[in-house]
Amino acid sequence: METGLAILAVCLLLVYSVYFFYIIRSKPEEFEKMLLSGLADWMISHKEKSRRHLHLMLGGSFLVETLYFVLVFLVIQNLLFRVLTGLFVGFEFMHLALLLISMNQFFRGRIPLKYLFNWKIERTSAWLFFTHSLLVLVQLAWW
Repeated sequence: METGLAILAVCLLLVYSVYFFYIIRSKPEEFEKMLLSGLADWMISHKEKSRRHLHLMLGGSFLVETLYFVLVFLVIQNLLFRVLTGLFVGFEFMHLALLLISMNQFFRGRIPLKYLFNWKIERTSAWLFFTHSLLVLVQLAWW
């Protein structure tokens, strides 16, 4: 289980490190514009399939995050870190729920693509995942 958690933590750290780099440089908007532009291009090229693919990606994210958090609770014994992880789980649940609502509103034509993401929440999520996964790796190496 420790190895699985370490692999997931490294993957999350690597995935979020690029966005985190833009955030700490105080230029997250540059990265967000690239993401939104890439998403728009991808949606144009995939047309009707994009709705199903986005929902599958969101579901996949939910499964990976669930696995990560379950492994954290099973492997990490630090009570304070478990409490912080529990708060993070609550935040991520809210984050994914709001994203699902936004996706449904977008695909019903109620909001434009540029409002699909709440960038303050996305930045917070990226910052938390980067920091949390780094702390998990430190704890795994330390203990």
